Amino acid sequence: MISRRMKLNSLSALAVAVLFSAAGAARATTTFADFNDTAPNQWVYTNGALTASTASANFLSFGPPNQILNYTGPVTYNLRASATGPATNVGGVISQAMSGEIIFKHGTVTVLDAVFSGALIEGVNNSNSTHLGGDTQIAGNFISFSADPSVQVNQIVEPLSFSIALTQIPGITINGTNLTNFSATASGSFGSNIGAGTGAPEPASLSMLALGGLVLLRRRRAAR
Repeated sequence: MISRRMKLNSLSALAVAVLFSAAGAARATTTFADFNDTAPNQWVYTNGALTASTASANFLSFGPPNQILNYTGPVTYNLRASATGPATNVGGVISQAMSGEIIFKHGTVTVLDAVFSGALIEGVNNSNSTHLGGDTQIAGNFISFSADPSVQVNQIVEPLSFSIALTQIPGITINGTNLTNFSATASGSFGSNIGAGTGAPEPASLSMLALGGLVLLRRRRAAR
Protein backbone atom coordinates (compact mmCIF):
# COMPACT_ATOMS: atom_id res chain seq x y z
CA MET A 1 0.00 0.00 0.00
CA ILE A 2 1.28 3.47 -0.90
CA SER A 3 2.05 5.52 2.21
CA ARG A 4 0.46 8.90 2.87
CA ARG A 5 3.90 10.50 2.68
CA MET A 6 4.44 9.07 -0.80
CA LYS A 7 1.01 10.34 -1.85
CA LEU A 8 1.86 13.82 -0.56
CA ASN A 9 5.18 13.81 -2.36
CA SER A 10 3.45 12.76 -5.58
CA LEU A 11 0.84 15.49 -5.23
CA SER A 12 3.52 18.08 -4.53
CA ALA A 13 5.52 17.04 -7.59
CA LEU A 14 2.37 17.10 -9.73
CA ALA A 15 1.45 20.61 -8.56
CA VAL A 16 4.94 21.90 -9.34
CA ALA A 17 4.97 20.18 -12.75
CA VAL A 18 1.59 21.65 -13.72
CA LEU A 19 2.62 25.11 -12.55
CA PHE A 20 5.87 25.20 -14.50
CA SER A 21 4.28 23.56 -17.54
CA ALA A 22 1.64 26.29 -17.65
CA ALA A 23 4.20 29.05 -17.11
CA GLY A 24 6.37 27.80 -19.96
CA ALA A 25 3.63 27.15 -22.50
CA ALA A 26 4.24 28.83 -25.86
CA ARG A 27 1.69 31.39 -26.93
CA ALA A 28 0.82 31.13 -30.59
CA THR A 29 -0.04 34.12 -32.73
CA THR A 30 -3.17 34.10 -34.87
CA THR A 31 -3.52 36.12 -38.05
CA PHE A 32 -5.99 39.00 -37.68
CA ALA A 33 -5.28 40.91 -40.91
CA ASP A 34 -3.45 40.66 -44.21
CA PHE A 35 -2.74 42.73 -47.31
CA ASN A 36 -1.82 42.31 -50.97
CA ASP A 37 -0.21 44.92 -53.18
CA THR A 38 -2.34 46.01 -56.14
CA ALA A 39 0.61 47.40 -58.14
CA PRO A 40 4.01 45.79 -58.76
CA ASN A 41 7.42 46.75 -57.38
CA GLN A 42 6.24 49.37 -54.89
CA TRP A 43 8.94 48.43 -52.35
CA VAL A 44 12.40 49.83 -53.02
CA TYR A 45 15.60 48.84 -51.19
CA THR A 46 18.54 51.23 -51.65
CA ASN A 47 21.80 51.02 -49.70
CA GLY A 48 20.21 49.65 -46.52
CA ALA A 49 16.99 51.72 -46.69
CA LEU A 50 13.67 50.01 -47.47
CA THR A 51 10.77 52.24 -48.52
CA ALA A 52 7.33 52.24 -50.08
CA SER A 53 5.63 55.59 -50.70
CA THR A 54 1.86 55.88 -51.06
CA ALA A 55 1.73 52.23 -52.11
CA SER A 56 -1.67 50.71 -52.95
CA ALA A 57 -3.04 47.43 -51.57
CA ASN A 58 -6.15 45.53 -50.61
CA PHE A 59 -6.50 45.08 -46.84
CA LEU A 60 -8.46 42.27 -45.17
CA SER A 61 -9.50 42.20 -41.52
CA PHE A 62 -10.39 38.74 -40.19
CA GLY A 63 -13.74 38.20 -38.49
CA PRO A 64 -14.56 36.59 -35.10
CA PRO A 65 -13.07 34.93 -33.16
CA ASN A 66 -9.86 36.49 -34.44
CA GLN A 67 -11.16 39.97 -35.08
CA ILE A 68 -9.20 43.02 -33.95
CA LEU A 69 -9.94 45.44 -36.81
CA ASN A 70 -13.20 46.08 -38.65
CA TYR A 71 -11.97 47.45 -41.98
CA THR A 72 -11.66 45.52 -45.24
CA GLY A 73 -11.00 47.27 -48.52
CA PRO A 74 -8.48 49.38 -50.43
CA VAL A 75 -5.69 51.14 -48.56
CA THR A 76 -2.60 53.20 -49.23
CA TYR A 77 0.49 52.71 -47.12
CA ASN A 78 3.94 54.06 -46.42
CA LEU A 79 6.95 52.04 -45.32
CA ARG A 80 10.15 53.41 -43.84
CA ALA A 81 12.76 50.93 -42.65
CA SER A 82 16.53 50.81 -42.36
CA ALA A 83 19.17 48.16 -41.83
CA THR A 84 20.47 47.81 -38.28
CA GLY A 85 23.37 45.51 -39.14
CA PRO A 86 25.34 44.13 -42.06
CA ALA A 87 23.87 41.64 -44.52
CA THR A 88 25.10 38.07 -43.95
CA ASN A 89 25.23 34.82 -45.90
CA VAL A 90 24.94 31.72 -43.71
CA GLY A 91 24.77 28.46 -45.61
CA GLY A 92 23.41 30.15 -48.70
CA VAL A 93 20.66 32.04 -46.82
CA ILE A 94 21.09 35.81 -46.98
CA SER A 95 19.60 38.02 -44.27
CA GLN A 96 19.73 41.51 -42.83
CA ALA A 97 18.12 42.96 -39.68
CA MET A 98 15.69 45.84 -40.24
CA SER A 99 13.82 48.33 -38.07
CA GLY A 100 11.02 50.59 -39.23
CA GLU A 101 7.32 51.33 -39.55
CA ILE A 102 4.54 50.59 -42.00
CA ILE A 103 1.29 52.59 -41.85
CA PHE A 104 -1.88 51.54 -43.69
CA LYS A 105 -4.55 54.19 -44.23
CA HIS A 106 -8.00 54.46 -45.74
CA GLY A 107 -8.29 58.14 -46.50
CA THR A 108 -7.08 59.86 -43.33
CA VAL A 109 -7.98 56.93 -41.04
CA THR A 110 -5.13 54.73 -39.80
CA VAL A 111 -6.19 51.14 -40.40
CA LEU A 112 -2.98 49.66 -38.96
CA ASP A 113 0.32 51.14 -37.78
CA ALA A 114 3.05 48.53 -37.35
CA VAL A 115 6.36 49.50 -35.71
CA PHE A 116 9.14 46.91 -35.63
CA SER A 117 12.80 46.34 -34.86
CA GLY A 118 14.98 43.25 -35.08
CA ALA A 119 12.95 41.91 -38.02
CA LEU A 120 14.82 40.00 -40.72
CA ILE A 121 14.64 40.31 -44.46
CA GLU A 122 15.94 37.01 -45.79
CA GLY A 123 16.01 34.59 -48.68
CA VAL A 124 18.10 31.99 -50.46
CA ASN A 125 21.00 33.51 -52.39
CA ASN A 126 19.83 34.84 -55.81
CA SER A 127 16.19 33.97 -55.08
CA ASN A 128 13.41 36.31 -56.18
CA SER A 129 11.19 35.06 -53.35
CA THR A 130 12.20 36.69 -50.06
CA HIS A 131 10.59 37.50 -46.74
CA LEU A 132 10.47 40.23 -44.09
CA GLY A 133 9.16 39.16 -40.72
CA GLY A 134 9.36 39.34 -36.97
CA ASP A 135 7.92 37.73 -33.84
CA THR A 136 8.06 39.12 -30.31
CA GLN A 137 8.76 35.60 -29.03
CA ILE A 138 12.18 35.83 -30.73
CA ALA A 139 14.89 37.49 -28.66
CA GLY A 140 15.71 40.97 -29.95
CA ASN A 141 12.40 41.44 -31.78
CA PHE A 142 10.07 44.33 -30.96
CA ILE A 143 6.66 44.86 -32.57
CA SER A 144 3.78 47.17 -31.76
CA PHE A 145 0.43 47.46 -33.53
CA SER A 146 -2.06 50.29 -33.24
CA ALA A 147 -5.07 51.59 -35.17
CA ASP A 148 -7.61 54.37 -35.18
CA PRO A 149 -10.27 53.80 -32.44
CA SER A 150 -12.95 53.72 -35.14
CA VAL A 151 -11.21 50.69 -36.70
CA GLN A 152 -9.89 48.76 -33.70
CA VAL A 153 -12.67 46.73 -32.06
CA ASN A 154 -10.67 44.35 -29.85
CA GLN A 155 -7.48 44.40 -27.83
CA ILE A 156 -4.11 43.67 -29.38
CA VAL A 157 -2.56 40.96 -27.22
CA GLU A 158 1.09 39.88 -27.17
CA PRO A 159 2.87 37.96 -28.54
CA LEU A 160 2.78 39.77 -31.89
CA SER A 161 4.13 38.78 -35.28
CA PHE A 162 4.14 39.76 -38.92
CA SER A 163 5.23 38.02 -42.11
CA ILE A 164 5.57 39.77 -45.48
CA ALA A 165 6.42 37.85 -48.65
CA LEU A 166 8.37 39.74 -51.29
CA THR A 167 8.77 39.03 -54.99
CA GLN A 168 11.87 41.03 -55.77
CA ILE A 169 13.95 42.03 -58.79
CA PRO A 170 16.82 41.21 -58.96
CA GLY A 171 17.22 38.17 -56.71
CA ILE A 172 18.64 38.70 -53.22
CA THR A 173 22.45 39.02 -53.05
CA ILE A 174 24.95 40.96 -50.98
CA ASN A 175 26.77 44.07 -52.14
CA GLY A 176 29.36 45.18 -49.61
CA THR A 177 27.74 45.37 -46.17
CA ASN A 178 24.17 45.65 -47.49
CA LEU A 179 21.88 43.78 -49.79
CA THR A 180 22.03 44.49 -53.50
CA ASN A 181 19.49 47.20 -54.35
CA PHE A 182 16.11 45.82 -55.47
CA SER A 183 12.42 46.55 -55.95
CA ALA A 184 9.65 44.20 -54.81
CA THR A 185 5.93 43.42 -54.72
CA ALA A 186 4.57 42.59 -51.27
CA SER A 187 1.83 40.59 -49.54
CA GLY A 188 1.72 39.90 -45.84
CA SER A 189 -0.12 39.12 -42.63
CA PHE A 190 -0.20 40.36 -39.03
CA GLY A 191 -0.71 38.20 -35.95
CA SER A 192 -1.65 38.59 -32.30
CA ASN A 193 -2.44 36.27 -29.41
CA ILE A 194 -6.17 36.90 -29.86
CA GLY A 195 -8.12 33.68 -30.31
CA ALA A 196 -5.15 31.51 -29.30
CA GLY A 197 -6.45 28.87 -26.89
CA THR A 198 -3.02 27.64 -25.80
CA GLY A 199 -1.82 30.89 -24.28
CA ALA A 200 0.19 30.84 -21.09
CA PRO A 201 -1.79 31.97 -18.03
CA GLU A 202 -1.35 35.53 -16.87
CA PRO A 203 0.43 36.07 -13.49
CA ALA A 204 -2.89 36.21 -11.64
CA SER A 205 -3.90 32.83 -13.08
CA LEU A 206 -0.54 31.33 -12.11
CA SER A 207 -0.97 32.65 -8.56
CA MET A 208 -4.40 31.02 -8.31
CA LEU A 209 -2.97 27.75 -9.59
CA ALA A 210 -0.16 27.82 -7.05
CA LEU A 211 -2.60 28.73 -4.26
CA GLY A 212 -4.87 25.85 -5.19
CA GLY A 213 -1.94 23.45 -5.03
CA LEU A 214 -0.96 24.67 -1.59
CA VAL A 215 -4.53 24.34 -0.30
CA LEU A 216 -4.69 20.78 -1.59
CA LEU A 217 -1.43 19.89 0.12
CA ARG A 218 -2.52 21.48 3.42
CA ARG A 219 -5.77 19.50 3.40
CA ARG A 220 -3.90 16.27 2.71
CA ARG A 221 -1.50 16.92 5.55
CA ALA A 222 -4.34 17.80 7.95
CA ALA A 223 -6.05 14.53 7.11
CA ARG A 224 -3.03 12.44 8.23
